[in-house]
Amino acid sequence: ALPEEWHTGKVSGLCAKNGIQVEMEWKNGRLQKAVLQAKVPVSVNVCYQGTRKNLHLLPQEPEILP
Repeated sequence: ALPEEWHTGKVSGLCAKNGIQVEMEWKNGRLQKAVLQAKVPVSVNVCYQGTRKNLHLLPQEPEILP
């Protein structure tokens, strides 16, 4: 979730649970692109824009959403 004041922006280098690296871009408060990169094989649940996905992330194979 983003603060309402952050209408448009991007971040990179975020570290999520299990060492997953995250970068994302949003416009008008909506996700435009997210890239998840794992250091080790891992399964995660990701929720965005009203959907939920179970992803199996592998090292050197970034997952790009949406």
